[in-house]
Amino acid sequence: MADHQPFSAFRVPDADPEVVERLVAVLDVQAANPGVRRLRAWAHEQLAVRPGERVLDIGSGTGSETLVLAAAVGPDGTATGLEPNPGLRAVAGRRAAEAGSAARFLDGDALALPLPDGAVDAVRCERVLQHLTDPAGAVAEMARVLRPGGRVALLDTDW
Repeated sequence: MADHQPFSAFRVPDADPEVVERLVAVLDVQAANPGVRRLRAWAHEQLAVRPGERVLDIGSGTGSETLVLAAAVGPDGTATGLEPNPGLRAVAGRRAAEAGSAARFLDGDALALPLPDGAVDAVRCERVLQHLTDPAGAVAEMARVLRPGGRVALLDTDW
């Protein structure tokens, strides 16, 4: 977990409320898109998260998918969203609290995940790699925190 430079424009020192509000609006519109919904449903089906598991959602944004993961792992599991943007992380935390979800959200960098080796059963990462300076490094970090036999759902766009 070396100290890295910020990995994307999503990492900002301050959460400008206007910028956060625009990001939230865009992410909410995207989440409502039928194609995105189908892709996410397919990814959750393939990831097959079970009760009691430990799951990491890298680039959790507003937390919508971390909430789905938290419901799947139930009270004996953990669902952690990693989000570098403090404004989005605050929105995610508020939405989780409003939903009565045990999902939790951490600040972090995909190039230096703040977890020990083999700490999670499953990793979900959607539309993050395209923003990174070192996508291969982020994938290596995912492999590092994943337990042997764990699962990854990695969804991204190739621009």
